[in-house]
Amino acid sequence: CSIRRRVNRMLNSCHDHKLLALMDVKGFDPDEVTVKVKDGKVKVSAEHEEEHRTLRGKEYNYTNLTKEISLPPGVYEDEVTYTVGPNSLVKIETPRKCYPCLLSL
Repeated sequence: CSIRRRVNRMLNSCHDHKLLALMDVKGFDPDEVTVKVKDGKVKVSAEHEEEHRTLRGKEYNYTNLTKEISLPPGVYEDEVTYTVGPNSLVKIETPRKCYPCLLSL
């Protein structure tokens, strides 16, 4: 709930409307997150694997996540930039104004 409030504040403060999306990737390290821009869409995927030793042997926990948005009209694939922050948010932007800002959590 607090993440949604924080994201809404960030979107409302998006005066230049260059923000395309904020995606929550909590539980994944930045190096486990991949962002691809192709066919008019931005696809964010993340994979995490943990190995645990138990009395019975090794156990593995595997987690993956995939989120996708379509680019708004007038935004070209080669213009899209992204950052993966330590706060578990992927910020996807374009260098010029677009309407409206999109949000995918």
